[in-house]
Amino acid sequence: MLIKSQRLAQGFTLIEVLIAMIIVTFGMLGVASLHLVSLENTHSAHLRSQAVIISDDLIERLRSNPELLAYATTNIIDNKNSYTETSTCYSAAGCVPTLLVESELAKWVATLPRLGDTTSTGESAPPVHVLLTHQADQLFKLKITWQNKQWKSNTSKREHSDSNYEFLVALN
Repeated sequence: MLIKSQRLAQGFTLIEVLIAMIIVTFGMLGVASLHLVSLENTHSAHLRSQAVIISDDLIERLRSNPELLAYATTNIIDNKNSYTETSTCYSAAGCVPTLLVESELAKWVATLPRLGDTTSTGESAPPVHVLLTHQADQLFKLKITWQNKQWKSNTSKREHSDSNYEFLVALN
């Protein structure tokens, strides 16, 4: 009877403990990879929401400034163009409508660096391209393109790829 009770009190063998540790390790690696994918998807959703905010900002600027709306009807608004902000537009004397449009677009372009980190070439410029084109009457097409790191199919590495947000909007 004494030999049987000693045998039950011995505990686990070293091999049993090692196998349990290996199983727990693989489980933790799975949880860590799910966490990484979750963080990447959260970042992608953040960039998409920033694109929506940028589009809303531009549309509201167009709605509140008739000169800017008239400019957009005859010109393409592109953040790659250089617009200059004029300080005289914010004085009591005001400024001419063309300078006001330039200043408004320059202030708007200055808000764009919040979308993204760096370009695929490592430049510090915001990797976003906003294009507003007049379609017909009061209809405008707004397209926002930004760079997002995504997993490429059939590979095990992440690369920059373009994501975009495009829609039509009627402004009067």
